[in-house]
Amino acid sequence: MGVSRTLSVLLCATVMATAVSPNGYSAPPYLTEAQEMDFRIVELRLRRRAVLAPDVFAFGDGEDLLLPLGELMYYLDFPIESDAATGRANGWFLRETQGFALNADAGEVEIAGQVFAFDPERVRTDGEDLYVPLSLLSAWFGLNSEWDAQSQTVHLEPDYLLSAEERLRREGQRVSSGRRQSQLDLSELEEIDAPYAWIGWPHGSADLSYNIAGPDPDIQLGTGSIALTGDFLKMTGEFYGNADTDGSRTARMVLGRTDASGRLFSSVLGSYGANRIQLGDISTTTHPLLQGGGAGLGVALSRSRLRQGGDFDTTRIEGEAFAGWQAELYRDGELLGFLTIPNSGRYIFDDIPLSFGVNRFRVELYGPLGERRTIDRPVDVSNSFVRQGDVEYNLEFALLGQGVFTNARRAAELDFDGTIDDGDDVTDASGLSDSLNGYVGYGEIAMGLTQALSATAGLQVRGGETQADRQTGFVSLAQRTGVHVLNGDLAVDNRGENAARLSYSTELRGVSLTAFLENRSDYFGLEYDEDISSSVVRRANVRLDGRFNPPGLSRQAGWSASLARNERADGGADHTAQARLSGQIAGLSLSETVNWRWGDSDASGATETGTSTFSVSGTVNDFRLRGSLDADLVPDWEMSRAQIEVSRRYRDWYGRLRYVRDFSSDGASYGFGLSRDFDGVRLGFDLRHDEDNSQTSAMFTLGFDFDRHPGGTGMRFGRNARSDRGVANIRVYEDLDLDGVYSPETDRVIEDAGVIVEPRGRLVTNDERVVIDDLSTDQMIGVAVDRNQLNDPYLIPASEGARFTARPSGAVNINLPVVLSGEVELALVTETGEPIEGRIAEMRSCPDGRIDEHLRERSAYDGYVFFQFVKPGCYDLNVPGYETQRLYVSSGDILRPDLVRN
Repeated sequence: MGVSRTLSVLLCATVMATAVSPNGYSAPPYLTEAQEMDFRIVELRLRRRAVLAPDVFAFGDGEDLLLPLGELMYYLDFPIESDAATGRANGWFLRETQGFALNADAGEVEIAGQVFAFDPERVRTDGEDLYVPLSLLSAWFGLNSEWDAQSQTVHLEPDYLLSAEERLRREGQRVSSGRRQSQLDLSELEEIDAPYAWIGWPHGSADLSYNIAGPDPDIQLGTGSIALTGDFLKMTGEFYGNADTDGSRTARMVLGRTDASGRLFSSVLGSYGANRIQLGDISTTTHPLLQGGGAGLGVALSRSRLRQGGDFDTTRIEGEAFAGWQAELYRDGELLGFLTIPNSGRYIFDDIPLSFGVNRFRVELYGPLGERRTIDRPVDVSNSFVRQGDVEYNLEFALLGQGVFTNARRAAELDFDGTIDDGDDVTDASGLSDSLNGYVGYGEIAMGLTQALSATAGLQVRGGETQADRQTGFVSLAQRTGVHVLNGDLAVDNRGENAARLSYSTELRGVSLTAFLENRSDYFGLEYDEDISSSVVRRANVRLDGRFNPPGLSRQAGWSASLARNERADGGADHTAQARLSGQIAGLSLSETVNWRWGDSDASGATETGTSTFSVSGTVNDFRLRGSLDADLVPDWEMSRAQIEVSRRYRDWYGRLRYVRDFSSDGASYGFGLSRDFDGVRLGFDLRHDEDNSQTSAMFTLGFDFDRHPGGTGMRFGRNARSDRGVANIRVYEDLDLDGVYSPETDRVIEDAGVIVEPRGRLVTNDERVVIDDLSTDQMIGVAVDRNQLNDPYLIPASEGARFTARPSGAVNINLPVVLSGEVELALVTETGEPIEGRIAEMRSCPDGRIDEHLRERSAYDGYVFFQFVKPGCYDLNVPGYETQRLYVSSGDILRPDLVRN
């Protein structure tokens, strides 16, 4: 699919006011918050086999599904252009006489001369594309669609053949089961460097607040947080800083480079060059059998698929956000849990169970002033194998407890339990452990032995002042057979202590099954002088995930159940059972989780506890609702904590009410917040009262984003500051001197040129330069001139295009030449003057002998051969029965060569 457009979606989705375009057309209404909350990442399939797109961003709309019109037309190869600002779409499909014209404001669509009416409220926009219900799209284009909510798949079975299908059928081929062919073959494009600057204009987010509380104690506290991303020291720098008037300081910086083609350090590593390097404050990874990695000052070098994430049966999702923000985790639309961002500015969801197949995770971040950001993290368990013959590796080393700014670092060990942690003290909400010291080094190398068998080997080293040096080696094998995936791991340290793990995952009739067995020697991961009585030596876990149709509801609900057993070295055992049920009702995401823990024996004898958490998040009638209810089930049933937050956005105003009740202390707190958005610059006020200490606090907040316009026309603030992803500055010019280099003295810039970008980005401006932002930074980007959009029909691209790796907040400058084409005309006749029909004539580039498809023609009934749009250059003309003739085509030439018979 095209590039991930997550940031574009979230910023535009928060704008609820109706816009009017300069042409006088009213823009369609924006997505409602209820529709936004029912966010889906769906797979688009043709005739159930061909994958047109694996990850299309869609939104729920009651029983229907909203799909992006422009993106769908792109995947179907229908030349229909949509304009979100005017609510219009125009073009044709299947044949040029079958026109299509959409007027969303009037609620009319004209198809092949017939006008059909629909409810204008059904077409929505996110600011970038028009979102149309699947039922309407299916009716308009005869797609015979089917929405499978269980597999998050849209099946299309039109009665007609698409262009690609017709071409394959003519060539006697069947429809491929692969993804739709891209307009660009990136392997054929020239790779260009994207030079980094020593220091560049960054993209930044700032959050300033001042808190007053009293009467006892009397508190006045100012806090400032800032996040910057941009070029620094010839790398991409990412900085996060937090400080307050009490002297507390937190600062973190990472420098890195990403090269999707894997050419980093290729002068040393050859064809196994790295595709990512990081320096500074890093979080290290680890193997499932080994002790956690930790965070500190270090370096990481890797060669792996940049968009891959997660382990075999669990994954870890982490990222950066401002302290006090709320983070919600979803999988395929199911609410999994909440947390509050701590002062460290990092959110972590750890040990998240994975289902077989594609797990489409989504993190929703909410700020106190109504800010919203969406981060998607797809993890495909069934496709996490290294390709056959390929090699991937990961090397890391960190000094634990150290940092670029010498502040003590803590290892983040947030346990994921699907509950809400929304206490007033966000410092404790992170689950951070005590500060660590020492060092940790980690390295692994993986190889694809076959298409279905991968092998991994690695080593972890740990040491420090308070712990003995330890080296642990490990090996892993992963085998895939159909829908069955089997994984085996073995780890041995330098003392001979060992651990083994066997994992299995599959899918049976829509139910995902994952299970593992693990065995550890008594002192694996421990020192010999430690008490091992409570250490776990054997573990077993089985988990089921599925979906079902609740009675009376049209939407499917998700369920999961797991059972785990941990055996201790003292002979005792602990058991854990968890069940979760989640679904959506009228725009609300609901989740009920029950945890049960019991032990056979420990120092205090048999124990048994049970807890329940009910969570809700969503929108009802423009009011956003977020809440939870925690209860203890065993040994005694009682409610422990409840909270609810209600918010509402009206135009540029945002207000919220919050109430928290702690039943164990019989205390409560409540608050009220109000903010105003001035085109992305947000001012807010928040008032809270805590009954426990009779303290009232007031907080004033200012938040905004900023960056430099990618076209170099000044700074952008607020809503428009969005180039924290890749940016491309593309100049299309007529290469008049045919030297392949732009010269302002001789060459002419083509204004309003069209370009093809894959994966796709967001068009910012298109005048003398085409500026595209929101480009992916972890995939190779391809760009080329769209010949169909050149004003002069005789201009043609002089190159196939260019490819590059984009970087955050850094503009890549690209020059794409076009030239005036020439023509070659032939008349093939016999010695008696009769026309020769059906003979193939070819023009091959000299001296490499390459030939383009449009330079191979068959003579017509009158013996005429016409080569149009010929790029200036040298060619060898080959016609069977005639001598090869060398031609030199210049711009605008019309050649009529005389052929000599053999």
